Amino acid sequence: MRLAAKANLGEGTISDFENGYRMPNPRKLAAMRRAFEGAGVVFATRGPTLTQPRWR
Repeated sequence: MRLAAKANLGEGTISDFENGYRMPNPRKLAAMRRAFEGAGVVFATRGPTLTQPRWR
């Protein structure tokens, strides 16, 4: 599934962020982080890692 759907955000919000056009507000950033964490991404000081794939 797409990040926008998993984070319950608009495709434009994700696209603009990915392309450096704007910085989402803290609520939207938190929603994106929860979506990534729900997919198994672990955010660590050395950078994100994937524990095991959960999205198919």
